[in-house]
Amino acid sequence: MKKILSILFATIKEFVKNSFWRSGHVLIILVISLALNGVLWYIYMIRIRENPIPFIFASGLIGLNLILANLIWEKEKLVSILLISVGLLVQLLMLIFIRYLLTFAF
Repeated sequence: MKKILSILFATIKEFVKNSFWRSGHVLIILVISLALNGVLWYIYMIRIRENPIPFIFASGLIGLNLILANLIWEKEKLVSILLISVGLLVQLLMLIFIRYLLTFAF
């Protein structure tokens, strides 16, 4: 049990202390993603209040892509940036097309 916990803590420490979090590109994409995610959830809570699945998907995609990008950062920096940019693109497309959803739904 002690060995499992030490491996777990070492993995978490490596995840947090990775140079991934100090990269300017990553921080910019992360801030924009969090802002867009907040706007999407605000629109959902104020206007839609039905079917939260797409919003949960967009939030989960950002989280999953951040974890995966962090794990492959040391070997493939460009792929990591593209991976987190995909989550940002999904949020941008949702924000663009949500206008049509609100127009036709109400």
